[in-house]
Amino acid sequence: MSTAARGSQISLTTDGDLDEVPNRKSRLRSWTGNAAFVLALLLIIVGLRWIGLTVDPVMSGSMEPAISTGYLVVSIGHDFVTPHVGSVIVFDEDVDAASPGPESILHRIVAVNPDGSFVTKGDNNAVADPWSVRPDQVSRVLIGDVPTGSLN
Repeated sequence: MSTAARGSQISLTTDGDLDEVPNRKSRLRSWTGNAAFVLALLLIIVGLRWIGLTVDPVMSGSMEPAISTGYLVVSIGHDFVTPHVGSVIVFDEDVDAASPGPESILHRIVAVNPDGSFVTKGDNNAVADPWSVRPDQVSRVLIGDVPTGSLN
């Protein structure tokens, strides 16, 4: 004995209980819905990576109070956003002769030199950085930040 109920069948078991038995159509809809969700998620992730979207923790206090140590910053590849005075950028710089290589720095553009290079400064620093950043040295431009207490 069976009766239809919202894409499933209700059947009477031998012990007199009613059991819901999903039919083929509802199982296919469920599988298709799950597959579509996974595919959409993969496309979003691939698409975001394709445009260079990254999330990184802030490791120093040079940008406080606007961006504190432990915040997560969301940045995008400089090919998609043109940096200008006021933009917060990520670039690599040899800041210390003792360090093994360049460090990624997150600072704000405070001026543009006549040659097109940027003068940068941490918001919490008293003076501008002692170097200039060429546009081709900019790897990413900040588009947002997420305050979090868990990374301090």
